Amino acid sequence: MAGFTASQDFPMGNDNYNTSYNGGTYDAFVSKFDSNLSVAKISGLDGEWKFKERLCGSFRGQSLGCVSGTDYYNISGDDIYYENDHIGNVYRSGKIITIEFDSEYLISTIEEILSESTDYNISVEKAILSYKGTIKNNRITGKITGKVTADYEGDIFTIKYTGNFKAQKQ
Repeated sequence: MAGFTASQDFPMGNDNYNTSYNGGTYDAFVSKFDSNLSVAKISGLDGEWKFKERLCGSFRGQSLGCVSGTDYYNISGDDIYYENDHIGNVYRSGKIITIEFDSEYLISTIEEILSESTDYNISVEKAILSYKGTIKNNRITGKITGKVTADYEGDIFTIKYTGNFKAQKQ
């Protein structure tokens, strides 16, 4: 159901996309209900997932190489966790699954990796990483895209990431 309201006490849950007033006379809403007329959660995704990933980086058209690995994530509702830390959100539209990783989580993780692997003082200013794939039989297959904007001694640069992933519900 979708619509708009001028109500100042429109019923809201704790997990809404945006619960604040943003100006104007009306607020729009989109809701999905289950058969009991309760707000529906993303179904079929809850639980532990094993992700196999291959991620490649490039800077100004030059390859920085690729890394491959396996990680285990937990999905609960529309949230994704790694080792009990909330790291992003999960969206489902039919058979399409999109995972958008939290920027603060990405920045701290990337800065930690850079500080351990280089002698350079690099600060990450912005990080975007998303996985988008198709789900079938408790398996998700798809593409990874992202970019990191960082600062090294006043020189701002951007690294682009592309890759593939496969995930299987455990």
